[in-house]
Amino acid sequence: GRRTCSVDLIQHIVLFAMVGVTMKAVKRKIVKKVKKTSSRPRVLNMTVVDAHHHVLQPIWDAVKARQLPSGGVKFVHFDSHPDMGCIGSELEKDSERVARVKSIIPKIYRNSFSATECLALSDISTWIPTLVFQGLVDEVVWICGPWCNQIEVGCHDLIVGRHKKDGMMRIGTPNDQRTPAVDYWAGEDCFAKLEELDMLRSWKLHVYRFSKSGTFRDIHVNKIKQICSRSPWILDVDEDFLSCQNPFSVEFRQMFGEEDFKILRRVVDGAGLQGASYDTYYKALEQLAQDDAHLLSTGEYNRHESVKAAKAELSKKRKGAATGLMSEFRNLCRKVDQTDGRRLTGTEYSHCDASFVMMAAGLIDLPHHISTLPEMLNILKGTCHLLRSIGKPPGVVTIATSRSDEYTPEAQALTIHSMTIGALEKLWGRKKSLEVRVHRRDCRDGLSVYDRDDQKCLRLFLAKGTKKKGKFCTGVAGTLPP
Repeated sequence: GRRTCSVDLIQHIVLFAMVGVTMKAVKRKIVKKVKKTSSRPRVLNMTVVDAHHHVLQPIWDAVKARQLPSGGVKFVHFDSHPDMGCIGSELEKDSERVARVKSIIPKIYRNSFSATECLALSDISTWIPTLVFQGLVDEVVWICGPWCNQIEVGCHDLIVGRHKKDGMMRIGTPNDQRTPAVDYWAGEDCFAKLEELDMLRSWKLHVYRFSKSGTFRDIHVNKIKQICSRSPWILDVDEDFLSCQNPFSVEFRQMFGEEDFKILRRVVDGAGLQGASYDTYYKALEQLAQDDAHLLSTGEYNRHESVKAAKAELSKKRKGAATGLMSEFRNLCRKVDQTDGRRLTGTEYSHCDASFVMMAAGLIDLPHHISTLPEMLNILKGTCHLLRSIGKPPGVVTIATSRSDEYTPEAQALTIHSMTIGALEKLWGRKKSLEVRVHRRDCRDGLSVYDRDDQKCLRLFLAKGTKKKGKFCTGVAGTLPP
């Protein structure tokens, strides 16, 4: 019995020794793996697109990759435009696309929707509230140049929801407060009272402007730092924040000259009308353009109901200006209506009707400031100072070139892009704990000049315009596409 007991004891001792060795080996492997994993730098993806709303996709991708959480994210937006219209607000109310918007809005709220469909229904000016409505973002910081005045500087408490009657997205405010900032949404019929909305999500909007010298006040830097340093955040940059043009005004000037643009400006100003009087006046202009009233004789034109309505409003402000302005509007429309061009070319690009006048009129107040290189460098310095002050890198970076829609001046576009990418890579690329990767997803078809790269132009030419090989794309991480 003693012998058997001794054998069993020896076997147990050997077994425990073997287990101990195995456990030590496993522990060493785990420690080694942890050290190896912890030594890997975190990847910071910077995705470049052309149309700004396309940044939605890399943001959603970052959430899927767990580089961002699914809620509580802060959104820092450098741009000359707010881009905060509601999805579908620019569409005709009876269009097929509006029905699709109404269908997808509840799905966005539930955060269970088709990304492809959402992108297809979004626009460069109507995509940021979508991030709030899906529950991803709860605070937006819009940083713009001193030439931007679309939304009042300051902190604004807002609510995004679905309108109970028409099913479209709307913006509201706590207690239905009608602050000056609300005018941005009210002008696009995107503002509503809370009792008219369901599927509500609250959010904060902070608006800050660079000074003319390209700097920020310290109090604003500290506020943005406070917002982002304790929360996951997204950095979003539209390159037109450094220098911006109004492509519609530029096109009108180039087609019809400075003098006619000044006439357009006078007509749009409407002798200083404001509020409901201006709305009535402007709707009368739209109706006149739609009716091609400029083609009528002078007497018939003056008897047109919309001419009478416009004059009635103008007379309330400046009685002597009414006849002159309405005559200038008629003459301008007659000049733009190039019937010879229509007969000669048979194309829509001849701008052969008064709708071109109204398109330029409706967008005449978009920001337009062509910055000098020193101005751009000063703003870029202020930007880097702010980002360094935040300290913590963002979860993802998105950059829009805005070249195909021409908001970024083409003559400056390559310089602006190179400076923007270079500054951000320098800011975070030197950190050992961070690996910056630039992904180029901006591409455009049919352009003969692109980034001064004659090899890309040659490849397009040799591809004979075929869809597969003839597309201009910028490659990945700054490399040329094969």
